[in-house]
Amino acid sequence: MAEEVDFRALQEEIFKYARKMGFFKSVEKVDSQEIFGFLITLLEHGLVPKRQPINIEEVMRMHETMFLDWYFFEREHRSTKTIAELYAVSEDVKRDFEGADFQKLKENIEGLKTPIWSAFRVTEKKENDEYIVKLIDGEENFLVHDKSTFSKVNIGDWFAGKMYRFGNKCYLSSYLIPIPQSRIERYHKTKSLSESLEKEFDEFMKTKSGLSRRTIKKYEEMFPLLLDYVKEKKYSKFSQVARLNVDTWIKWLRKRFLYISRTQEDDHRAAIKQFLSYLISQPHLLSATSPRNS
Repeated sequence: MAEEVDFRALQEEIFKYARKMGFFKSVEKVDSQEIFGFLITLLEHGLVPKRQPINIEEVMRMHETMFLDWYFFEREHRSTKTIAELYAVSEDVKRDFEGADFQKLKENIEGLKTPIWSAFRVTEKKENDEYIVKLIDGEENFLVHDKSTFSKVNIGDWFAGKMYRFGNKCYLSSYLIPIPQSRIERYHKTKSLSESLEKEFDEFMKTKSGLSRRTIKKYEEMFPLLLDYVKEKKYSKFSQVARLNVDTWIKWLRKRFLYISRTQEDDHRAAIKQFLSYLISQPHLLSATSPRNS
């Protein structure tokens, strides 16, 4: 029977392999372009503030473990292969994990390129430093093996983080970020509002049948941007959307896309004004304490 490969041991051996091959010397000597790529990842997942100056050295110190995981497991190093994938087909892996199922190990390493970023809820604590979590938007159970956090989590706790699935277990990258219950409740309210807005947009578009394809496209391009804004601002009521300041929304678009043409801006402005007018014309929406689900 093939030996099971321990994920933490694998991390250590890949680090040694990268140093031996000259792929990595130290965080301080990593190319600035690579650092920038990692910072973009942190930005995408809300771990650095948007549109605010940051101390890069401080950020890198805080997220060094996560950076190393990203650098070895996710970042393409050579010919679309990560450093971990190069290790998986080297002679080193056969020496380091003699007795392992190397085909299975190779597949597990390839899977590390796509970690799971999410909010998680602890649903069960087991033995041997293991506990079970569910994603905020899913029912699938994930078995987490993590000695450093096992004693710190309790059933019902929410936290944000990044997990790597390796075999039938998951492993955390770096640390957990606790999430207060109030934020989870607000998230679900915003999600419910977004889903209801999608239904209302479908109803709104029915009133626009017969228009040219170009005009229809203006509405279809505007709506996802409105949803992104609603989610970023954590709106939970139709009345908040209906009272949205269009000029403020346009300024948000300019910051988000850095460049937006005057034509695009005019199209988005006209489209959102008409949709907001539609919402205002539906008094049952604005008076509701929460989005309708029907």
